[in-house]
Amino acid sequence: MTGRILVPGPVLPAGTWSVTLRVILINGTNVRDTFRCGLNNGAGGLLTGDATTVEGSAYHSVTIPGLITLTEPDRLNAQCFHDNNLPAGGALEANFAEVIAEQIGTRF
Repeated sequence: MTGRILVPGPVLPAGTWSVTLRVILINGTNVRDTFRCGLNNGAGGLLTGDATTVEGSAYHSVTIPGLITLTEPDRLNAQCFHDNNLPAGGALEANFAEVIAEQIGTRF
């Protein structure tokens, strides 16, 4: 990931959804960095997200849950980016991204 990665997710019909984003982040640099990952709607608006810090030369598994309500069908996209500039010869990447969505029949 050179700064931002976007993985297209499913198009969901209108309704209330329990969603989970699972991502494996790899920091191939020797510099600690903060990654910000989340689920965005098709227009790029953040629906749910979180930040996590990954030490240099390490990987980290992130799970981000959320409850969202769509008033019309929309796509969910997984997006991650990091805070620092890449050092020479370094690599930052999201190795795996998965979006899980389950429709909720009634919301209390």
